[in-house]
Amino acid sequence: MIEVTSNVDVIINQLRNYRDALKGKMAEIIKELCSQGAIICRSEIISLGAVFTGELANSIVSYYDEATKTGLIVCEADYGIFVEFGTGVI
Repeated sequence: MIEVTSNVDVIINQLRNYRDALKGKMAEIIKELCSQGAIICRSEIISLGAVFTGELANSIVSYYDEATKTGLIVCEADYGIFVEFGTGVI
């Protein structure tokens, strides 16, 4: 009976180790997806011909927040929102 208990303990420890490994892999996947997403955004800007000075394409950056475990792709150019959605009714 002791052998069964120790086998269960071993399996539980293996599952905990696997869970911990997945957390690290998840962070790496999110970072890579954000990085690739930023590259795609820059490529789309160029392919759509929205390049005058290169500032818009160069302002696309990706971030990963360790605290919230989230990734962001951000346009840091002030006018980027207007390129995406327009200026509305003037």
